[in-house]
Amino acid sequence: MKNTHLFWYLRNVDLFQGLSESDLRDVAAIVHERSCHKRELLYSPYEGPNDIFILKKGEITLYTSKGGRRLVLDILGPSSIFGCLTPDLKSAAHFAEVTETAYICTISLQKFSKLIGEKPQILMNLLNILAGQVREYQARLQESAMNAEEKVLACLKQQKTRNSSILAQWFNSGKLTHEKIAEQTGLARETVSRIMSRLKKEGKL
Repeated sequence: MKNTHLFWYLRNVDLFQGLSESDLRDVAAIVHERSCHKRELLYSPYEGPNDIFILKKGEITLYTSKGGRRLVLDILGPSSIFGCLTPDLKSAAHFAEVTETAYICTISLQKFSKLIGEKPQILMNLLNILAGQVREYQARLQESAMNAEEKVLACLKQQKTRNSSILAQWFNSGKLTHEKIAEQTGLARETVSRIMSRLKKEGKL
């Protein structure tokens, strides 16, 4: 096993919940850790992904680009899992960019495919994670019918839910800024700032 810290970290990642210590050692043996600089592009629709990524510390933004306009799909914090989550995925439909200096764990697609074949619990965990992502994105689609204040409150609620995990609490040093809320809701930054100020005055925050 590489080190005790990595073992503890993997034990608390949703993807590896329910694994025995022996199974966790097998996972740790194929995990690579590295730091990433701000603005580093991890993958794009034109290149990759070829790995499973687990964000240990920092922030990653997933987005698409059309006509020179950037559309943010998600802003990921510590303990998030992303990348090539299905073995038959040939290319990504979005970009993954480091927006705060990050530390990540990666597993190659080939090794991950072998891993889920040997350890069914990981496959079950993966299905639960994907189902949760579908529910989250469905909720976002419903937000399109909300007014501006409701969109901001929904974004804050989602962030609070994500930060409830032990890993997010331990590693999350970032802050949900007005600019990030604007990116996720599609609202102007000035609109978000005005709503946040009003919500604070009304005691809703």
